[in-house]
Amino acid sequence: EPARQSFAVAVLTLSAYIGTGLSMIIGGPALIALEEHSQFIPFGISPWRFLYLICGALGVIGVFILFLIQDPKPENSGQDSTSTQHITFGGFLRACLKMRWRVSAMLLALTGMLTMAMALGAWMPAMLLRNYGWSEQQVGIQFGLCAMLGGVSGGLGSAKIVGMLTQNGVASAPIYGLLAGVCFMGLGTFFATFTALEPIVLIFVFMAMLGFGAALALGIFALQAMFPSQYSAMAVAIYLLVPVTIGSSLGPTAVPLIVNMFSWVDDTAGALATLSIAMSAWALLWLFSSLKLEQDISELSETPE
Repeated sequence: EPARQSFAVAVLTLSAYIGTGLSMIIGGPALIALEEHSQFIPFGISPWRFLYLICGALGVIGVFILFLIQDPKPENSGQDSTSTQHITFGGFLRACLKMRWRVSAMLLALTGMLTMAMALGAWMPAMLLRNYGWSEQQVGIQFGLCAMLGGVSGGLGSAKIVGMLTQNGVASAPIYGLLAGVCFMGLGTFFATFTALEPIVLIFVFMAMLGFGAALALGIFALQAMFPSQYSAMAVAIYLLVPVTIGSSLGPTAVPLIVNMFSWVDDTAGALATLSIAMSAWALLWLFSSLKLEQDISELSETPE
C-alpha cells in the first residue's frame, strides 16, 4: 500500500538524522572526556583516534545485530518464489530505459537536493564557530539537536501528509512533497547564512533540515514508485549510487570552489547562499519536469483507444 510504504521509508531514513545528531551531541563531550583521561587509553592511542575506534566497534556490533534479524516468510511461498524469478538486473535496466526521462529527471533533482544538504551539514558548523565564536561543544549540541529534530519531523511529517494525499487520489503527491521540501531547504539554508541573530540561525537550520528530511524520505519513495514492486531494492541502490554519491562529494567541495571561482563571493556564507540558490533552482526545474512527464503519461493512459 503506497500510503504505508511512504511512512515505512520515512522511518527507515530516521537513522540518518538521529545518527548524525547524536554524533554531534555526544562526540564533542566524549572527545573532551577522553582527552582529560588520556592516561587510561591503551597502547598510547591518541584520544581522537580512540574515539574513531569506538565508533567503528559500534558499527561492527550493528552488523552482528543484523544477522539476528529474521526475514519474515511470505504467506504464499509458492507465489513468492515464482515472482522472484523475474527479478533480474537486465529487467531493471529495461525498466530504466523505458522510463529514462522520468528516472533521469528524478535522479538529477535528488542530486541537487543532496548537494545542498551536504554543503549545509559540512559548512554551517564551521560558520557558527567562525562568525559567532561558538565552542565545538556548543555547535555539536545545538546544531546537532536542530539537525536531528528537523530531519525527523520533516521525514515523518511529510510521509504522513503524502500518505493521506495518496489515499485521497492525488497521484503526484510525492513530487508535490519534494517541491515543498526543496523550498524549505533552500530558503532555510539561504537565510541561515546571513542571519545576524544567533537564535534565529538555529530556526533556519531547523527549517532547512525539515526540508531535507522530507526530501530524503520522499525521494526514495518517489523513485521506488516508478518501478514495479520487485525492483524496489534496485531503485534504492541506484539512489545510493547516483544522488547520494555525487551529492556527498560535491556538496562539501562546491563551497570553496565557488569562493575561488567567483570574485564577487568573498566568504563561506556567500558561497553557501549561492549554492543554495543554484541547487534549489536545479532541483525545482527537474522536479517540475518529472511532474509534467508523470501527468502526460497519466493523460495518455486515460485516453480511450
